[in-house]
Amino acid sequence: MISLTTLLFALSATPFQVESAGQLGYGDLLAEFSDLSLLAETPEEGVALVHFSSTDFKSKTAPDDAAIWFSNEDRGNFLATEKLGEESVYLMAECNQPGAIMRIWVDSPQGDILFFVDGAEQPTMRMPLASLFDGSNESFQSPLASTNGGGFVSYVPLPFDKSIKVACTFDNLAYSLDVRTYPEGTRLPSLSAKLLNDQAKDLSFVNKLLSHRQLVAFPRKFTNQAGRFRPNMEQHININGSGAIRSITVSMPDAAKIKDFGSVLSGLRVQVIADRATSPQVELPFGAFFGIGLGKSEHNGWLTRVIHKKDGSIDFVNLMPMPFSEAIRVEIINESRQKLFLKTRVVYEVGDARPLRLHGAWHQEQDVAMHPAQDWSFLNAEGPGRLIYSSLSIRNLNRDWWGSGDHKIRIDGETIPSIWGPCTASVFGVNKANAETFSTPFSSRTRCDGPDHYGWSMLSRSYVHDAIPFSKSLEFDLGLQSWSDEKVDIATAAIWYAPLNAGHQMPQMPDPDQREPRFVPEATIENSAG
Repeated sequence: MISLTTLLFALSATPFQVESAGQLGYGDLLAEFSDLSLLAETPEEGVALVHFSSTDFKSKTAPDDAAIWFSNEDRGNFLATEKLGEESVYLMAECNQPGAIMRIWVDSPQGDILFFVDGAEQPTMRMPLASLFDGSNESFQSPLASTNGGGFVSYVPLPFDKSIKVACTFDNLAYSLDVRTYPEGTRLPSLSAKLLNDQAKDLSFVNKLLSHRQLVAFPRKFTNQAGRFRPNMEQHININGSGAIRSITVSMPDAAKIKDFGSVLSGLRVQVIADRATSPQVELPFGAFFGIGLGKSEHNGWLTRVIHKKDGSIDFVNLMPMPFSEAIRVEIINESRQKLFLKTRVVYEVGDARPLRLHGAWHQEQDVAMHPAQDWSFLNAEGPGRLIYSSLSIRNLNRDWWGSGDHKIRIDGETIPSIWGPCTASVFGVNKANAETFSTPFSSRTRCDGPDHYGWSMLSRSYVHDAIPFSKSLEFDLGLQSWSDEKVDIATAAIWYAPLNAGHQMPQMPDPDQREPRFVPEATIENSAG
C-alpha cells in the first residue's frame, strides 16, 4: 500500500506519461488532477466542452415563451432510438471529432451503457450502467466514480481519437454527459477495456491522491498572520513579485465558542486583489470562499476544505491557484458583530505567472419566487477563461425538493445555451429524492437542515478536468422552479479564471445585515412533503 509520504513526493515528479504537442496520452488527462495551476492557462483555441443531457428538447425551441422555456419533462429524451440487432438502444451522445468524456451523471442507473468508438458498428465497450459508479468495475473506482447524495457520477476520463456514440438500454433515463472536444488532427488514445486496464496503476494513483486530499507544490514559501479582530477590522497579507498563491488556510482557534456561526461565515468578507488592480477580482463571503456556505460541518473537497480539529479549532482551506505577476493582496474583513481570533497562512510559489487570474462573485436575494419559474443569474463574465467552481445556499420553507429547474450556460454570446442540463441535481451530482449530506473531491452537500429539503441547504461543485472554457463570455443561469408558492432565500457563488481586468455583470455584494442567514421556523405539518 502506498504511503502518504511516498504519494506526496511522487506528486512533485508528475508520474504520468505526457505525449508531444498535437498528441495527447491518457496521462495528459490524468495530470490535470494533480496540477491545478493548469486551470489558470488561457483556453486553447478549438478546445470546448460539449454537453449532452436528457433535457426536455422542446425547452430550446421558444426562448420567449415561458411555458416552453421552462418545460420540465427532463427524462427519457435521447438523440435517437437505434437498433442493435433486435435490441433497441437509446442514443445519449454522439461526437464526431477527437475528444474525451469527462463526466457522466445519472439519477438512477438501470440497464446497460454502450460505447461505440471511432465509427465501430458494434459496441467497443458494453457494461451495466450501474457498474460505472458502484465499484464493481475495476476501472471505475471511488472517488473518481461515486454514488454520494443519491446521485451517480463518474469522472473517469474516456478518450476517443475520431468519434464516439454513447447509448443505453433503459428508455426513461435522466442523464448529463460532458465531453471535451479537441481540434481536428489532435490524436488521442481510443477507449477500450484494454486501454483502461493498461491505465489501472495511474487510475489507482489518482484515486489515492484524491482520497488523501493532499496536494503540495514545490518550491514553496509561506507567510503567516494572526490576531484578534474586532468588527470592522481587517486582516491583510501582501506578497510582492511574480508567482502564485497555492493555498490559503485560516484557522479559528476559538471556533467552539462561536454561537452563531452562520453570521460569522456570512459576515466575514474575503477579497483578493492581484497586480495592484484598483478593485478586487475575488469578493466573496468567507463561507463561500472556503466552500462551506453557511454551515460549519467538515468538508473535504479538492479545491476547498474545512477541517475540524480535536482541540475544537477549525481550519478553512482554499487550494485554488491565484497567479500574480506584480503583487497580490488577500484581505479578510470582519463585518460580523463578533470579535474573532484568526490565524492565516498563505503558501505561495515564485516564478513566472500563468496568464489568467482568479475571479469570484456572489449573488444573493431574499424572498425569491420559484413559481412561476424564472432564471437566476449565477454568472455573467467576460473571457477568455474557464469556470471552475459554483455553490448554492438556499432557505426553503417547504420539505419538497426545490431544484427542478434546468441549468443553462451560454458560451461566447449564444442565443440558445449549448450547455443545458436537466435539473439542479445534475449540476451538483445528487438525486432530488435524497437529502443526505456528503463531501467528495468534486461535489458536496455540506448542509441540509431537514426534515427532507426543509430549511437551509448548501451544495457545491468543483470543475477541474471538466472546467468550462470560454473565449469571449460565459452566462450561467439556473432555473428556479417549484410547484410550491413558498418563497426562498438564495445565494450563489461562482469562481472562474479570466484576465486581470476582465469584467462581469454580477451585482455588488450586499451589506452584512442582508448577507446574514435568516431564521428557519420549525417544520410543521403544513409544510410537509407531498
